[in-house]
Amino acid sequence: MWFFCFSYKSYVTRIITLGTLVAIYLSTSDEMIPILLSHNVPIIEIVKLVGLKVVIGIIFGIIIDFFYRKRTEAIFIFVMKVTAIAKNRY
Repeated sequence: MWFFCFSYKSYVTRIITLGTLVAIYLSTSDEMIPILLSHNVPIIEIVKLVGLKVVIGIIFGIIIDFFYRKRTEAIFIFVMKVTAIAKNRY
């Protein structure tokens, strides 16, 4: 639980990106492990599931960072153009 708080604080202070935050949440939410262990699921199956979660977290993190960065750049360019137009008028 402390890891979620630490990662959120790192995101708020802009140490990590939104994609990294989502990747952390996806890959470290392991509520299923106690349930699987209580049902005597083989360890190799648990390792496969955790590995799959990590891969999915990485993929979604990269995708989110790619699209979020493009959107942020577009907004920045728009604001710069509007600012330049406003300075020329006044």
